[in-house]
Amino acid sequence: MKIGALDLKNKALAAPLAGISDLVYREIAIAHGAGLVYTEMVSAAGLSRQDRKTLRYIQTRKDRPLAVQIFGHKPEEFARAVDFLAEHSAADCIDINMGCPVRKVVSGGSGAALMQNLTLAREIIEITVAKSPAPVTVKFRLGWDSKSLNFLELGRIAEQAGAAAVTLHARTRQQAYTGRADWSKIGELKQALRIPVLGSGDVKIRQDYLDMLEQTGCDAVLIGRAAIGNPWLFAGIAAGADITPPPRQRAAMYLEHTRRLLAYEAEFVKGNDSAGKTIAKMRKFAARYINGFPGARELRQELNSIRDYAALKKLLQVCDVV
Repeated sequence: MKIGALDLKNKALAAPLAGISDLVYREIAIAHGAGLVYTEMVSAAGLSRQDRKTLRYIQTRKDRPLAVQIFGHKPEEFARAVDFLAEHSAADCIDINMGCPVRKVVSGGSGAALMQNLTLAREIIEITVAKSPAPVTVKFRLGWDSKSLNFLELGRIAEQAGAAAVTLHARTRQQAYTGRADWSKIGELKQALRIPVLGSGDVKIRQDYLDMLEQTGCDAVLIGRAAIGNPWLFAGIAAGADITPPPRQRAAMYLEHTRRLLAYEAEFVKGNDSAGKTIAKMRKFAARYINGFPGARELRQELNSIRDYAALKKLLQVCDVV
C-alpha cells in the first residue's frame, strides 16, 4: 500500500480520534501492527500561530509512519500551518479533515461544512499540496445530508488538486455516527478515481476489515472506535487471525497505557493534580480494556474514584486481574 511516495506495511490504519489518538495511543497502535497512525484533529489556525497546546498534538516518537490531520477553513492558515509542519514536524503525511460532523467544528466553516463549499475546499487542497513536502490526503463524508451526496465531486476535485489519496467515511454529516455506513459508496468512489481510496465506517472486527476490502475494492481501511482499548485488532489483522487476549493481558496493557500516558502528560498537564487528570482521562479506555472481566461493571465503578496509579494497580491486583 502506497500513499504518494509513502510505503505502508499493511492496509489497517489507526483513524484519527479526538481526545483519543494522542502520542501514546499511536505508539501502542504501531507496536501492535497498524500500518499508519493519525494525530487528533489539529487546528490549522493554531499551527499557524504556533500555539503551545496545538503543538503538543504533532509530537512524534515511535509512532511512525504518522499522518497529521489538519482542520480549518482559511487557505492562508493552511499555508502557514504546512510551512510550520515542514520545518518542525516529522509528519509522513498531511490529512485534511473535511468530514468532522461536530457542531462546534462545522459552525466555524470547517470539517464537513467544507462539503457545502467545494470552491473553498479546492483552494485548501491546492495550497496544502503546493506547500507540503509530504503527501496530502483528504478525508470527507458522503455529503452534508442525504439530499446533497457530493462525495464523488469532492473526490475528483481532490484528485485534480494533487491529493495522493482520499478517505471516505460512508455516512453523511447529518448522520454523524448513527445508522449504517453505506460501503457501496466507497466502491463507487474507488471506481471513479485513479488515486487510492481509503474506507471508513463500521469496521468493528477483523472480518469487517476483510469484508470492506472485498466489497468495495478500497486500498486501505481506517479503524477508529473499535481499536480503543483493543490494539489487538491491528495485531490480529497483521497476523491473519483473531486475537482475543485473556483478562490479565488486557489489564496489564491498560496499566502500561496508563503508566506511559502519565509519563508523557506530566510536562503538559498543569496544576496540583496532573496525575489525577491523566488517570481520569484513562477512564474512557477502561470500559474497553476490561470488557468481559468477571465483575466488570463493579470494577468500572470503582475505577471512577481512582486518582493515582498506585491505587489503580492495587485495585486490579485485588480483583485478581493482574
